[in-house]
Amino acid sequence: MTEACRPLLTARSDNPVAAAPVRVVLALLLLAVPWPGGPRPTAAMPTAPPAWRASMRAPLPRPPPPPPSRDHDRGSGSGSSNSSCSGCRGGGAPPAALLADLPASAAADLGPYAPAFLALSDMAYPRDHVAGTPRRDPGPCLAAWGAAAPPTEIWAPGDPERRALVFRTRRDVIVAFRGMSGAGSFQNYADVAPEYAADYFGAPPPGAPLPPELRLAEYRTRRPFADSDLFWVLRRDYSVLLLLEDALTRAVAALVAQMDPADRPNHRIWLTGHSSGGALSQLFALRLALLAGPGRVGGVLLFNSDRVGSAGFAAFYDTLLGPVTTRFGYGLENANLVSNMAMGLRFPGRAYWLCPVEGRPLEQLVTLPLGEDHVNVCKGLTPFPRSTDMETEDDVDRRWRIPLYPYPVMSTFAEWSSFSHHFPQLLFDALLRHLGESLGPHAAAALRLPECVVSDRCAAALRPQGDTRCRSCADHSTCTGEF
Repeated sequence: MTEACRPLLTARSDNPVAAAPVRVVLALLLLAVPWPGGPRPTAAMPTAPPAWRASMRAPLPRPPPPPPSRDHDRGSGSGSSNSSCSGCRGGGAPPAALLADLPASAAADLGPYAPAFLALSDMAYPRDHVAGTPRRDPGPCLAAWGAAAPPTEIWAPGDPERRALVFRTRRDVIVAFRGMSGAGSFQNYADVAPEYAADYFGAPPPGAPLPPELRLAEYRTRRPFADSDLFWVLRRDYSVLLLLEDALTRAVAALVAQMDPADRPNHRIWLTGHSSGGALSQLFALRLALLAGPGRVGGVLLFNSDRVGSAGFAAFYDTLLGPVTTRFGYGLENANLVSNMAMGLRFPGRAYWLCPVEGRPLEQLVTLPLGEDHVNVCKGLTPFPRSTDMETEDDVDRRWRIPLYPYPVMSTFAEWSSFSHHFPQLLFDALLRHLGESLGPHAAAALRLPECVVSDRCAAALRPQGDTRCRSCADHSTCTGEF
């Protein structure tokens, strides 16, 4: 992405963070961040209410995704569209009620539901990215999209930066996790010690004794993660899930109880999140698969998400939820591509990555099938922004087996040349460019509703129509100015 295509992280004079010497500020923050490696979380594992667990475990086979031609407004690549709702469960949704009756395949491919779920994951942030100004209530938008009641906010006790937005439609419950958006979460974000939590997620126990608890610096030389079957997750996100789970499961149970008795047996739960919100989506989805059965999880849609678990985690996840988990990413967004953000970790599910290419007005779409993950999906298509590429300086396979440690995690935030790709608006606009007319009038009408513009900032997914100040682009040749 060229200078003409860079967001207003560095251009807006009213942005106090962008105006500050970023690397100096982050260096000072790092001095206050203790190196993890201390005791593991002591919170007791919360359990879902017994009645809810029983109702959630009612038999519900997970159907295979139907052919694209049966999905409402599902683009087939031909540019055609359909304004009927033949693929929706029950059909007949109002023109703008995009989420009122999600088809079983809504999370199975790149279709018209992807931009809406990205907008949902962005609405989970109560304040604007970087600027920190409050956003408008997303309730009116969600009502127009098919929500049966105003959304419920679930906050993590002791961590005001992490929350989930929960609401229901006629027969679906949707959970949108907020990612990290303030300095208050930096200390937790650096807690990248491994947590061996196989039993918590219902995974098979390890076949060998677990590696000893070490300082993270020692992991780099002793390398206990060469075993690709070892199941572990990042302590930072696992600890947040422990704080959120009880309130989340109770909120979901309450919403299911409000459904019409005829719809309740077929309800499904959908999860989405941007950035570290995507990490929580992966963890909660796998926990739900244990509590309620994998058939209750309708889909997991991840946007510029963090990795959260090991290769063993991803392999086990894929056996249960891989076919209904899709991640979407843009260009050089740094939560994914830099190897020091991926050491020892793997993504579950499949992926669609939109890569800007010099001289082309449309991003190139790169697809990764189930079980495949790369540090830099756009490598060879988009120039790496740094002076050195860690992938070329060290053996990639070996680096995959080295766990994270705090300093490179934090220093990545200073790389604005790639961090700008992390914000929702670039991925959102790229999805619309790629879908084109196959987005369909149903989804297009929902995404144009004025009540869905909860922020006027350029880093938001949904922005005021016709505001050229916030226009994004695939290449500088298509840009008329900064956005």
